[in-house]
Formats: sequence, structure tokens, C-alpha cells
Amino acid sequence: MMQTPPPGWFPDPEGVPQLRWWDGRRWTKETRPLPPNLILGAPPTGPNVPGRPPVQKGVNWKWLGGVVAVLLVIGIGASIGNDDVRSTSRSSASSSTAARSSVSAPRSTSAAEASASAERSRAAAEASAAQEAARLDRSAYAPIDAREFALMAKTPDKYIGRKFIVYGVVTQFDAATGDDQFRANTAASPQDYQFDYDVNTVVEAYDSAVAANVVEDDYVTMFISVDGSFSYDTQIGGNTTVPKFTAHMIDVTGSAG
Repeated sequence: MMQTPPPGWFPDPEGVPQLRWWDGRRWTKETRPLPPNLILGAPPTGPNVPGRPPVQKGVNWKWLGGVVAVLLVIGIGASIGNDDVRSTSRSSASSSTAARSSVSAPRSTSAAEASASAERSRAAAEASAAQEAARLDRSAYAPIDAREFALMAKTPDKYIGRKFIVYGVVTQFDAATGDDQFRANTAASPQDYQFDYDVNTVVEAYDSAVAANVVEDDYVTMFISVDGSFSYDTQIGGNTTVPKFTAHMIDVTGSAG
């Protein structure tokens, strides 16, 4: 008579991937799932059970192949999952780094823009200071003789931007002309008599402070730049064109009044 195995849990002889209880004489209805660390061994060689396939000696290779395949799929899936996690982690880290870069970039850009703006402001301030110093430099204004003054009075547009020292007497400086513009009769040099200043001229002060101390009938020495020709309507209904100067500095030397 063939000896049967003692009671215990064995791979299901029907080929189902689970364990079934062998009571020492027959297979029971009790089953349990395969443990994760299943160690495959030879199934029992007990007697055949009516209504069930006969017990096979040795390893059920078909069933074993299915179990191995399942375990391989689980292992590969876990590996892929880990790779996905690592890939996701790397992607998240890259995204985080990119986000930090995108956040820090505007700060860097703003700092650079602020620095550039400060540099432009400094350069503009220096240029303005240099321009103001040049405007107030009396040596930059040239004397002019009577003939060239007459040519300038005839064709002032040819002299635009040139700097001269001219002399004159203020003939109108009132509410009609404003607080920084007046009319004066001018000449290339100081004259003994008021009527010797014979070139009608419109003078605009660089700013109102330059002409703050000037009134009608004053004799003046002016440091001017030529603006060109200027036309205006006269009080008697006509129109005239005269030279126009910008006065950067004015010295009041007397009064004709």
C-alpha cells in the first residue's frame, strides 16, 4: 500500500493558484491564498478523491508557470512603478528648480533694471549739470561787431544757436508780453543815447528768474543765443518780423526812464 503524506497545506491539486488542506486521507474544502514567499514543493500523493482530478506526482508545471508569470508581472510592475516614481520625482524636482528660477529671474531682472535706471538718471543729472554750467559760462558768449550784428539782424535764421553778448534798452515789458518775454532795441555795443539802439528785437528769458529784475526802460547787457526770426502783430494793426534771442543772463546797467 502507498504511504500518504501527513496533514498539511499543499498546492491545490486542481491547478488553482491557492493552497488546500490535506487531512492525511483526503483533500478538504478548506483553502487559503498563496503566501508571498511561496516555496514550491511536491504535492501529496494521496488517493484520488471522487469528483476531483487525480493527484499528480511531481510539480504541476503548468500551474507553476502561471504563478511565476504572475510574480514576474507583479515584480516588473513594481519596478516600473518605482521608475515612474523616480521619474516623477526627478520631473517634480526639475519643475521645482524651474519654478525657483522663474521666480528669482524677475528679481534679478528688476535689480538690473533698477541699476540701469539709476545709471541713466545719474548720467542725465551729470549732463544737465554740465549743460547748466556751460549756459552760465560767460566766456562762452562772444562779442560781435556792428557789421556782423547788422547781418544777423537781416538774416537771423543763419545764426541760430550762436552765442553773443548784445546790448539794448527794454521798450516793452508788461502784461501783454508776459513775465519772461519782452521787446528791446539792441546793438552790438553800449550806446550813448537810447535812440542809437536801432534793431527791434524780441527777447525771451531762459526762465522767469533771469528776467525777474528787468523792467521797461532798463539798459541791459545780455548773454544770448540766437533763436532765428520771429513775427508778431504790431499795436497799429500791422505785422513785423524781427530777430529773436534767448537771454541766459541779463545785467541791468541803468535806466532810460
